[in-house]
Amino acid sequence: MVTKSTPNVESELTLHRKDIGLRARLSKEKEDYVFCLNYSRSYNSKYVLLVQDDAIPEDGFYERLNYLLENKLERRYVQGRFISNRGEWAFLKLNFPDPLAAFPRHWWFVCEGIAIAAFAAGIVANVYETFYRRKHRELSVKWTYFILLVGFLYFGIASHLIGRQYFIHLREKSNYFYDIRPGTSCCIPAVLYPSTIIPNITNYLLMTNLASPYPVDFALADFVTFAKMQQYITFPNLFSHIGLFSSLHVSTVGSVQF
Repeated sequence: MVTKSTPNVESELTLHRKDIGLRARLSKEKEDYVFCLNYSRSYNSKYVLLVQDDAIPEDGFYERLNYLLENKLERRYVQGRFISNRGEWAFLKLNFPDPLAAFPRHWWFVCEGIAIAAFAAGIVANVYETFYRRKHRELSVKWTYFILLVGFLYFGIASHLIGRQYFIHLREKSNYFYDIRPGTSCCIPAVLYPSTIIPNITNYLLMTNLASPYPVDFALADFVTFAKMQQYITFPNLFSHIGLFSSLHVSTVGSVQF
């Protein structure tokens, strides 16, 4: 079915590989990835979307991706007007596993958790100040600060126990709630590349020897550091990863993990 609707190509480098073992699988994965990136440049497109065979798009992913490109990457909204975003970025990851999206996993995620706790605590303290303390002037303002502090701790712990991934899903209600964040070393089920950066990425991957535990996604993260560029992740995810097998594991893994 796929061969009837889209162009299909095969890499002669990997069709007849008989190697076994993790190192061989990682090497094959790298060869395939480099081949796909290089071949994609023949279409002369502005961007290249590389999707693995165990990733499926979410509803409306194209419109949401186009919104992110136009409003977060190619340009951004500053002081009431759009300006060109001149910062170079290497790629945009369209999937990030929910279990790895917890608040403690990244410094930016921690900042989000602090913001949620501070916002909720501020509402509670404001309600107390407006509707209770103003009617009881004998109460010290210190009680407001105390409620603010206790509320911050309470909502901070509560949001951590609930899990950041569940807050993220609330953003799926509208395209305008989608955003990008600084990327991490994981994962690459679906990645968008600017075509102009692909030669640099493929050259770097070809010079890199993959071994356990150093798969392609870790090498791509190191390329970002080497090239002094930025990588981003979409929130919420625009693709779901449905695979039960990882090249880093001998046995199958639960779908919840990835």
